[in-house]
Amino acid sequence: RQLVVLVVRAFVDELKDPQKFLQSVVVKSIIGSIVGIVWQGQAGATQESIFPTQGAFFVCLINSTMDTIMINALALPTRRALILREHRNGYYALPAFFLSSIAVKCFFMMINSLALSVPIYFLVGLRLNLQAFLTFVAVLSSISWIGVVFGFAIGSLVNNFQQAQAMVAPSIIPLILFSGYMIPYHQI
Repeated sequence: RQLVVLVVRAFVDELKDPQKFLQSVVVKSIIGSIVGIVWQGQAGATQESIFPTQGAFFVCLINSTMDTIMINALALPTRRALILREHRNGYYALPAFFLSSIAVKCFFMMINSLALSVPIYFLVGLRLNLQAFLTFVAVLSSISWIGVVFGFAIGSLVNNFQQAQAMVAPSIIPLILFSGYMIPYHQI
């Protein structure tokens, strides 16, 4: 019951500022358009098209994780006093709060992933196949969801905004290095 109430509350909180939501979708669309224009028509079925397409995928990966981790890691310390007060007053259990917050953030990240995916997918010239497109969106959404959870984990460990900023960068470096884009999988 707590989970349902907290999901509704988190959803309403996210929609209280529609300008912020719209801004994030527009920014993702613009980034997707820029990436799509830079790598326009680079996808193909030849060996030469692998490297440029891989570059576009890497930019998608970085964009889907970095800002998501940062936003969620920085948001939690600013809300910590409210969360602890409500928890101590017995309003809800912490697992219900975190599950509801993560679920709602993941939902909105899925919309952002779609806004990023559409221009990149079609401008880069990836396969015109519904299943391939949906797979692309699903993978970017999954990466964003990992960023949400990772950001919440970092935000839970730190006490303030500065500690969150200091902890995000060193924790992202291994993700970038071992993503398979910098070092091939067989050499990791």
